[in-house]
Amino acid sequence: MQLYALDEKDEIISAESAQKQRDYRCLECASCVRLRSGSHRKRHFYHLEPNRSCRLHQKGAVHLQLQTYFYRHLPEGDCQLEYRMPAIGRIADVVWFSKKIVFEIQYSPITAEEVNRRNLDYQRLGWTVVWILHERRFNHIRLSAAEHLLRYLPHYFTNMNSQGDGIIYDQFDLIYQGMRRDKMGPLAVDFTQPCPFLIDQKGGLSLERVRRRAEHSPYFFAGDLSDLELRKREDSYIQNALQKEMAFTHNEQLRRVLQRECVFRRLANVIFKRPYQFVFRLLLERTCR
Repeated sequence: MQLYALDEKDEIISAESAQKQRDYRCLECASCVRLRSGSHRKRHFYHLEPNRSCRLHQKGAVHLQLQTYFYRHLPEGDCQLEYRMPAIGRIADVVWFSKKIVFEIQYSPITAEEVNRRNLDYQRLGWTVVWILHERRFNHIRLSAAEHLLRYLPHYFTNMNSQGDGIIYDQFDLIYQGMRRDKMGPLAVDFTQPCPFLIDQKGGLSLERVRRRAEHSPYFFAGDLSDLELRKREDSYIQNALQKEMAFTHNEQLRRVLQRECVFRRLANVIFKRPYQFVFRLLLERTCR
């Protein structure tokens, strides 16, 4: 399912302007697509012959609803869906031209390698990439490799369904050894209000998550975790997050101390209580090299 295609003049046409029973070409794979619509179905293009390798063909109703959400909320004429970038061979889900922001919507699983490739490709052309991850695949207890990569890079979660109900949100969470140990409630994000991180703001940030974000992103958005700390530091959400982070950091430091002590005790047991065995093991290791 896709919202744009190429007409017979090789010009981009939207599903709203297309006609039924006419052949168009897919922006990505150049296969034949046609218009589909109905009283309970959003107008979109579909492939006459399924092409599983085409990324646009794989988009479902939720993906289209999220694209439409951005199209409705971002400034008219300054936003485009399925924007082609031939220089890097990419089609961005949503672009905000004046802010040089690409919104990449991810409903299906994705590898960390592919996330990194897309980020690097867009960054080469001067675009900032903001990822929108659907909670059907992401934001679970165990982090995916892609979430590990995006941990301090611009990304948000969404619970939007195929009818367009739901929000795009930020959250505070605690992550340890690839597991989400704790997370707080969702913070609805307003993408119509991007705010630049200022140099004098970065030094006063308390939450590690926000500090690291400020290092990797030029923007934050109204309502997200960064905005809440910068504008409403006394808010109960931020205060609770700070307490959780401090307690977690203290416990993690304590765990490391105990682990070091455990290693030392084992080493001391080998050296002092079983010296001959220790010397023999050293000699054996040197002989086998």
